[in-house]
Amino acid sequence: MHPQLFPSPLIFILIIFFVFLHVPISLCNDDDERYLNCSRPFECGSIRNIYPFWGRDRPDYCGHPGFELECHDDITEIQIMTERYRVLGITPDSQTLKVARDDFWNNTCPSRFANTTLNLTIFNYASTARSLTLRYNCTINNIPVIPTLGPSSQFNCSINQTTLNAFFTTRPISSTEANLWKCNNNVIVPVHLTAASALERNATTLVDALDGGFELQWSTVGSATCNQCLGSGGQCGYNSTSGQLICFCRDQPYNTTCLTPGTSSASSLPVTTLHLAIASVAVAASPASFPSPTTALMSTTTGGTTLYSYQSISNGAYLWLRWLHHLTPAPNQGDLDLRSSSPANSVASSRHQLHFSSQFSLI
Repeated sequence: MHPQLFPSPLIFILIIFFVFLHVPISLCNDDDERYLNCSRPFECGSIRNIYPFWGRDRPDYCGHPGFELECHDDITEIQIMTERYRVLGITPDSQTLKVARDDFWNNTCPSRFANTTLNLTIFNYASTARSLTLRYNCTINNIPVIPTLGPSSQFNCSINQTTLNAFFTTRPISSTEANLWKCNNNVIVPVHLTAASALERNATTLVDALDGGFELQWSTVGSATCNQCLGSGGQCGYNSTSGQLICFCRDQPYNTTCLTPGTSSASSLPVTTLHLAIASVAVAASPASFPSPTTALMSTTTGGTTLYSYQSISNGAYLWLRWLHHLTPAPNQGDLDLRSSSPANSVASSRHQLHFSSQFSLI
């Protein structure tokens, strides 16, 4: 019979201390940090929004990768492909984002000529958008204006201290018309259809039409599911590993909705934490065979996944925790092994078994 290393009360205290120190248990009242972070809206100037947007005080897991917002001097900006845009408004109900090209803000003469391009996997032009074509560095042939365009379409542009002839069109022009003005650079910039109509009637300026912006509609993974998450008291986020929406709740994240008391479903399975509730404790002393501290801390068998962890105590003694998660419906259980690593007591071991009811998944 092997001698016990510590009196029984001390063993029990160490066991309880080790469990609470090393196993994340959701019995505490602290809200999950990710839930708290994603509860904060993005705020900049007049723009205030949440999922799928992130940025500033909202970490990247609070939104979709293509929806990062930046704030500069109370001006909200978003990068789409190679271009930067000023965010003029966000309407979550219709999933509409109103933007204006930053390089054309209060300016008709950009330093470079680049068309507007979108990431079509998440953005599309709204039905209210109309293409405006700006034509730069043009040479006038035969007549000073294209009659069908009208005088208001012409403007001069000074770029790099060079004055260029330019004009804009709100509709496609024929090859005959295009040949009247030989233009080296063409840039397509969307505007709102009401602004395009006003330009045709000479009822607004080109600068005002460009600054009025245009609307985009977004489509992201889990946009519809986000409402379910919010309705269950959670905050929507994005799982970069699975590429799916994740629901951050006060206790921990779930796949779709927060777990309400007395319910359990596939959509409410925890996805990142070990959630333990101690149902009973049974203490029994017996020798046990646990791996050495240099052994791999996780092994998988047909019966489930076994996690090993140990804590050095004092005088060459250390405490092992072995946690087995069953793949089949059965009580999950953990074994605690208190033993000495000194040569004189290397065979001495006191094993203590705790039974848990749990919901479990690996981080």
